[in-house]
Amino acid sequence: MKNEIELKPSKRAKQIIVLARQALDGAEEVKTRTRTAIDQAARVGRLMSQERDAVMAAFGRRAWEPYFEAHFAPVISRRTAYHWMKLSAIALSHKTLDPRRLQIFLRAQIRGESPSPDNTPENIPDAASVTVVTHPSHLGLINRFNAWFHDLSTESKEEIPSDYAAQLLRDFKPIIDFIETLRAKVK
Repeated sequence: MKNEIELKPSKRAKQIIVLARQALDGAEEVKTRTRTAIDQAARVGRLMSQERDAVMAAFGRRAWEPYFEAHFAPVISRRTAYHWMKLSAIALSHKTLDPRRLQIFLRAQIRGESPSPDNTPENIPDAASVTVVTHPSHLGLINRFNAWFHDLSTESKEEIPSDYAAQLLRDFKPIIDFIETLRAKVK
């Protein structure tokens, strides 16, 4: 009589082993992609901080927001950009990235996308320049209008439909009246 029992893995046990190996491989891939995404986000943050500093040095503090809206907002939210610039500052100061900070940055929509041919600097077309007015009392209004107009101009390659044009005329009536008042005073 034998005291030993031979336990062969069942079909389910084999399936568990295969799925567990796939899950472990997937978890390792997620770790790698997360590290890559964080590194890319920190690099973007560093470059964006440098760009912000250059724009503000050349055109003043108020120029950054319309510049950001015109050039970066279609790709990255302001909040995500802020988090990435903070991430860059942490990386530059050689601080460790604790798990709580990592969660914050992951929530800020860090995505590890592999670069496509359209994601190289050479393939990104130059956007139209953005006019930044330096008179503080109406700067925000003018810059928001310029950003909106830039978007309208680049999005609609065709003419503006007549019903939309009529709506714009109604909406802009107070501004048109104000401009006419200014013209009368300048003459």
